[in-house]
Amino acid sequence: MPNFDELMRQQNALYDSIYNRHQLIVVGNGFDLACGLKSKYFDFFGSRLAQIDEIETYLRQSWCEAVRTANLTLWDFLLRMQRGSNWCQVEATMARWVLPHHDDGERGSYIERSLQKVRHYPFADPNADQATNNGRLEDEQDDEEYMLGNVARFVWMTEGRKAAVRMDRAGLLAILRSELRRLERLFSAFLAEQVAKTSAYYSDAALLLSKLRDDEVPWEDASVGETSLLTFNYTQPFAHLDCGISEDNIVNIHGNLDGEVVFGVDGTECMGDLDALPFTKTYRVASMGARMKKSLYDTAAGIIGFSRTSAIKFFGHSLGEADYAYFQSIFDGINLYGGNTKLIFYYRPWQGVTQDEVRADMVRRVARLLGTYGKTLDNKDHGKNLMHKLLLEGRITVRAI
Repeated sequence: MPNFDELMRQQNALYDSIYNRHQLIVVGNGFDLACGLKSKYFDFFGSRLAQIDEIETYLRQSWCEAVRTANLTLWDFLLRMQRGSNWCQVEATMARWVLPHHDDGERGSYIERSLQKVRHYPFADPNADQATNNGRLEDEQDDEEYMLGNVARFVWMTEGRKAAVRMDRAGLLAILRSELRRLERLFSAFLAEQVAKTSAYYSDAALLLSKLRDDEVPWEDASVGETSLLTFNYTQPFAHLDCGISEDNIVNIHGNLDGEVVFGVDGTECMGDLDALPFTKTYRVASMGARMKKSLYDTAAGIIGFSRTSAIKFFGHSLGEADYAYFQSIFDGINLYGGNTKLIFYYRPWQGVTQDEVRADMVRRVARLLGTYGKTLDNKDHGKNLMHKLLLEGRITVRAI
């Protein structure tokens, strides 16, 4: 009769033959940046926002000509007034304009305050002595007033005098939706150009992905394991490469350069708000009509609630709030608290920042992500000690690659 140790060995061997055969890799813009692609926030928006500052005329015809010549969208003006230098800023700015809980009490929402501006002539009066100060009209020295004035001028430019004075909330939201689509198309063209001019992009992407795929692989025989890739990027380097991952296992969740690309907010708290819904990532992804051919992760099952997905690896993603809904769904599916899946968060130092600083920043992001997810668990005590439990079980790692 086999002894206890032999029984445990056989049990573990059986477990390994059933589970531990799948991993999920999650990548964000940091992946493309690591491969030499100029896809930072300011790579695209820097020159566009600078052109706004160069507009120092507020006569209607000259202002409109300057905006059209620079091919600016309404969202460029909204982003110009918000602080930040990363792609999360786009999502945060959208949230301030379209989500209901951003109403500023007595002052009202940005939408309401913009409509008040629209109903008055927002340009300089050519028959009056309206001088500018610091490149702005005298009554728009405040950043918010300047932004709202630009919104009003943009509405007058696109809709004309008669339509502008009749503009309502629904009409302004329609303009915001239309301008968002235009901004997405402009960014898609910009990014495609960057891919075309970055000669080593594909080879660097293949090398980096292979490192992520093969690091801490939980199976000895690579032929029996399976890898899925969830990318929040719009680029598709893996469509041109033999990267060892089945095409059915690769998903560009927010669109790609061959089709539509999506900018949006997290729709978790506003799926019932018909005004905000069209600006959510959930709605936009669903409206594209794309369908995943198979699940990107293996749902936990059985008495012990284990998942075949033995590891989820993250690289180059900001772990920002706009994508928390995706992570919550994945963590719920694999039974993160009681299951077996490991979380591995990778980072790379960047110019001017030490490795210790980058690591500390990543740990903060991970702690915030898991802390937010923990609040969704039915057992609140489990939510509070989730990260502690993962550390004790050796199921969470933050490391350089």
